[in-house]
Parts: sequence; structure tokens; C-alpha cells
Amino acid sequence: LQADRSLPPTLLELPWELLHDEIGFLIQSKQPVEFQRRLTGGGDPISPAPPPLRLLVISPRPDTEPTGHPDYRRSALPLLEGLNSLGALIEVRVLMPPTLAALEKQLNEAWAAGRPFSALHLDGYLLPSAADEDTNTLRFAFEANQNSPTAKHREAEFLPIPALASLLATYHIRLIALPCPAPMTVPLATTLLANGIAAVITLHPEVSAEALRRFWNTFYEELLRGARIAQAVFAGQRRLASDTYRTQGLGGGGVHLRDWFAVQLYLGDHDSRLALRPPLEFWRRLLGQSTVGSLGSLPEPPPAGFIGRSRNLLSIERLFDYYSAIFIRGTSGSGKTATAVTLARWLVRCGRYQNAAYLRDDDASEFPTLVERLGQQLLPNGQHWTVGRYPGIWQAVDHLWQTLRDQPTLIVLDQIEQWPPEHDEAFERFWKKLLDEWSNLRLLSMGRLGPPSFATPWKEIVLEPLDDDDAITLIGRTLIANGEPPPADEHD
Repeated sequence: LQADRSLPPTLLELPWELLHDEIGFLIQSKQPVEFQRRLTGGGDPISPAPPPLRLLVISPRPDTEPTGHPDYRRSALPLLEGLNSLGALIEVRVLMPPTLAALEKQLNEAWAAGRPFSALHLDGYLLPSAADEDTNTLRFAFEANQNSPTAKHREAEFLPIPALASLLATYHIRLIALPCPAPMTVPLATTLLANGIAAVITLHPEVSAEALRRFWNTFYEELLRGARIAQAVFAGQRRLASDTYRTQGLGGGGVHLRDWFAVQLYLGDHDSRLALRPPLEFWRRLLGQSTVGSLGSLPEPPPAGFIGRSRNLLSIERLFDYYSAIFIRGTSGSGKTATAVTLARWLVRCGRYQNAAYLRDDDASEFPTLVERLGQQLLPNGQHWTVGRYPGIWQAVDHLWQTLRDQPTLIVLDQIEQWPPEHDEAFERFWKKLLDEWSNLRLLSMGRLGPPSFATPWKEIVLEPLDDDDAITLIGRTLIANGEPPPADEHD
């Protein structure tokens, strides 16, 4: 079925994907029905690109605007996790910093290198027109350029959607995906298509992360197999409709959602293919290649997941633009390790750092032990690397930084107050040498009492307690992870 262009926008906004007869939903029938929302525009027909298919992700969070979901990783993380199984068939770049100037620079560099992006994933604040304005133009909020580490807030830089679409179409971006409130969906899609974007995928702002993971995995796999955009979207919707289980709920039951309508496609005049299907041998070779950097010995995420503190993550990520060493101070059990590990995993996953390593008090019992544990996490030899193969410990240190100095790396130092003080002099010389010789190295430490005496100066961040809503969510997630029922009443 195809929506008539003469229909009023309110009809296009309706969840047609939920249409059903007396038997069931039309999308789940033996001959499933596909709904297409077509509007005028979309530019000329496009030629599919050979793999890897390149995606650009932008999630600006200016502090001066109500940017929707508090977690700036809300859209990007399910996308990256959903694409893990596709290996090197997909290349994802997360724009850092998420400014308009950085976007223009990234698009230009990719075009000049002959490796343009095919799709853009946006997640940010859309500013509607004021009531007294003559035009009815939406604007997207980028973060303004920031040159000072002392500035507490990131201002917003607004760009009208027509100007953004024209910029993206110039560099042959053909697909845009973004969360969008229902009243803005049709005006936004209409504007993007009218300015040369071939297809727009809108997402309900509250769609679950699990639904996004499943949808993007199916959608991009179908694109890489040569499907047209509408075919790939329909395949993703069908996957969500075929299995409505999303997560475990309190009390042991499952949470089932009929949420396939939360992903909607708006097409222009042409339904194009974004990717050329590669030969089978090439497909298998790229499929087996990982695009995620090394995580070293970073602990696994907590079973209950990471709750709250997204502003802390964002603040620390921004501070790494200006500081080489950051210390997280907090009371025992406040979530220091979870915060540091979650941030490190995110920064490696999105490509800001090529490697991460994790050192704790057990690794610092002796100075040679620390060097060896670090080298085993970061060097190509892995667990086979030892300091004993070198004439002295400092020759081993020289090999370490000379091998890795061109690789952006983040090292997490945990339980710092339990590190033996008798090695402080060696630690000071070691970390100072690495930071002086290795410009792309960053240290992230945490503890209760204060930063270590070595590798000074440290930029200190104080981790505050969770707010009430996040604390309640954490309790619920912990009960679910442990398979425990909720308390019978408020007195339990």
C-alpha cells in the first residue's frame, strides 16, 4: 500500500503498521502487507556503494537546550551493538565533537578520500518555529564550538533543517535516521526529502534499545544483501513483529511489546539500493573482521546495566579534549568503577580510542608486574609478552611506548588508594614518561581519598549519589538480574 501524496499530514502520521483483520496484524499474515509513506522529492536515483557501507552518527547534547533523552548514547549504542555481527561490512563513525564545523570537516575529508558516508544517524534537539515566525522551519541543535576547558556549559548552534539537508545531499548522504516526536515527523520528512535526501527513517523517542538493536541488525544486513531501502525497513519491522519479547520483567515475567510501528520510513520518488551485494568470499572475509578496538582486561558491565550518570560520562568525555589524566572521586559503592568502565567501553566502541587497558591494586604489587600487565593488554603479543625478555625494565618500557605511541589509548587505574606507596617514585617516572612521549594516551583513575601522587596534575570529578528515580530503576534492574521478586509491600 502506498500513501497518497494528497493526504493530510495527520493521516501519514497514523501507525498504519498496526492495521489488522479478524485474524491478526496484516504485517504478520501469510502475505504480509507493507506500508510505504511516499512524498515528493528525494533527489535523483542513486548508485549503490560497494561495502563497507559507511555510517555517520551525531548525538549533540548542548547544555542550554532540552535535548530529550538524558543519555547521549541512547541511539548510538543500540546501533553499534546491533551492527557487531556484521563485522567490517559496516563502518560507523561517531562524530566528536558533535559540532557543525566538525560535521562539515568530516564530510569533506570522507569525500576527498573517496569514501563518502551513505547514511547519517541523528539524535538531538529539534527546535520548532516560534508562533510569531513567518516560516515554519524546524532547526537542529548542534553543540557550539568550545575552546575553553573552564566553560561549564556547551551552547547550542541551530541550523535550519533545509540547510542541513542541502549540506548532506551535497556529499551524497541518502538516508537519515533520527528519533522524532510525532507532531514533527511529517514536516521534518517532507523538508528533508524536498532538499535531496532519498529516504528518512523516524524513530519513536521511547522505542526500546532492544528493539533498535534488532531492527538495525536486520535492516543493514538486508541492505548489504542488495535490498532496497523499503524492503530492508520492512524486513526489520517484520523481525520486531515476529518476536515481541524485549526483556525480562520484575517477578520473572517477560516484557512483550508490539512496537514495530515505532520505526517508520518516508520515501521520495525513488526507492534505491544503498549497497552493492559483495561476492560471497568477500562477504565472509569482511564479516570475520572486527572493527572494535581492544578492551584489554576491562571488567564486564554490571549485570543490572549502567543506570543514570550519563551527564558524568559526557562531562568526562569532553574533559579528555583538554586533560590527559582525570580522577573520579566517590564514596565506597557509589559506582566509580562502573562509571569508568562504562565510559572506557563506550569510547573504544565508538572509535575514539583504539585500545583500553585496566589496572587495579593487584597489578601494582610490583613495578615490573604493572608494566607487564599493561603490555599484555595492549601489545600485539598479548599474554606472551614479558618484561623478562629485555635487559632492564626501562628497556621494556621504551618498547611499550614506542610500539603504541601512534595509537589513541585509554588506561583505567582502579582502587588507587590501595596501590602500594613504596613504588610511587617508579610510578611517577613511568607515567610521566608515557604521558610525555605518548600524546594520544589518557588516564582515568578513581578512588575514595583523592588522586594519586604520580602523573600529576589530575582533573578531579566528584561522583554524586544517584537521584531518586535512577536509584529506584537500579533497584528494579538489580532484582531482575538476580531473579528476585519485588517486595510484597512497602514495609519489606
